Amino acid sequence: MIVAYTNTIFDNDMVEMTKEERALRIQAFIFNVGRLLSAEKGSLTDIMQMFDKKNENSNK
Repeated sequence: MIVAYTNTIFDNDMVEMTKEERALRIQAFIFNVGRLLSAEKGSLTDIMQMFDKKNENSNK
C-alpha cells in the first residue's frame, strides 16, 4: 500500500512540482504512512527532518 501511494504522489513524469509542492507532499505522505502504520502522533517527525536535510543539500 505504501509503495503504491508513493508512486502515485511522487511520479514526477505525470505532474510537475515546485520544491514547495514537493515538501507539502512529503509531509502529507509521512502523515498518512503514520496513519497506515498506526504510529503515535508525531512519532515520524524525525523522518521529515531527514527530508529537510536532503532538500538543504540539494539547494547548495
